[in-house]
Amino acid sequence: MEGTNPYDAPQSDIELQDAVDEYDQSSVFSPKGRFGRLSYLAWATLITILSWIVTMMMVGTSAMMTGDSIGVFFQSPLVAIVTIASLVFGVIFAVRRFHDINASGWWSILIFIPLINLITALVLVFAPGKSQVNKYGPPRITRGWEKVLGLLLPIVFVGGILAAIAIPAYNTYLEAARQAAGAG
Repeated sequence: MEGTNPYDAPQSDIELQDAVDEYDQSSVFSPKGRFGRLSYLAWATLITILSWIVTMMMVGTSAMMTGDSIGVFFQSPLVAIVTIASLVFGVIFAVRRFHDINASGWWSILIFIPLINLITALVLVFAPGKSQVNKYGPPRITRGWEKVLGLLLPIVFVGGILAAIAIPAYNTYLEAARQAAGAG
């Protein structure tokens, strides 16, 4: 007689693989897969900041060694490599973002056409992605730090525009107040 052992681990019919396949698990540096809006903004911002830091470190180091920062900047092959690498990553991120809106990654070529690239950037930032599986795969989970960095960029951008408007207006106000105080 074959009985069940009350001390055996419980068994279930749930398969963990189904839960893992619900979301995109591909590398962020692969053009295959999808990026949500905040993931796209976060990774594009991160790559841009890192390339600026590396470029400025190389230019600063070269300027200290030669005393000529402008000439070194345009002659440095390392700066060109960093620029090309950030451009490649930008295209990869755009391809993944187009995949999220269920469009071909070939649309990312529009980034290289002046004026059209502005419209393309607006589409990449504002077009909502598909929450279900599309022909490019399942959606990708946006991690917490991506949400923070992705939201930080628009806040800094809008804050910069507001500061560019408010600071001159405030200075005009201060000048008018000084003149009124001096006249009275």
